[in-house]
Amino acid sequence: MLSIPPTIRNKALPFRPGRAVASENLIGSQAFSLIETTLAIGIVAFAFVAILGLMPIGLASFRKAMDISTNSRIVQQVTAELQQGASFLNKPPIMYFNEQGDRMAAATNPDGDRALYFVNMVVEPSTTLPGGVSPDLATVTVEIAKNSGSGTPSRNPATSAFADQPGLQVWRYPVLVATRNL
Repeated sequence: MLSIPPTIRNKALPFRPGRAVASENLIGSQAFSLIETTLAIGIVAFAFVAILGLMPIGLASFRKAMDISTNSRIVQQVTAELQQGASFLNKPPIMYFNEQGDRMAAATNPDGDRALYFVNMVVEPSTTLPGGVSPDLATVTVEIAKNSGSGTPSRNPATSAFADQPGLQVWRYPVLVATRNL
């Protein structure tokens, strides 16, 4: 049988209508006041404003990292084609790539996909090295232009490189290739 301590046995609990018996152990505890709740909401709102203020910086960094990653994939593909013997010495074509760095046949596919990156190559048939000029190596500068919505970027007729245009972002990557592959 259960024994009840003498201090509780003789005390009668007051009757309070609408309150459960289990809550009798919480006598003396109170809920949060309106001031405490307002302060807590203010602190949380201040933190959210700070986090939302950092969102544009984070998105710009993400966009830049995606461009760098896609550019490296494109340069790797173009370099592999050059090393396998693709002939671009006379007039390198402008190549088109989508946002993942996959090559496209034209600036716009029949599905409506548009090229995001335009790739041009500037070929120098010989390369100057510290020991002198090497006719066995060619310097191929792979230029990647991000589509700014103004159509295909134009080339400078004198250098065959992408011409400077407002709003056009161009990255240049020099690559050494054996001239027997060109």
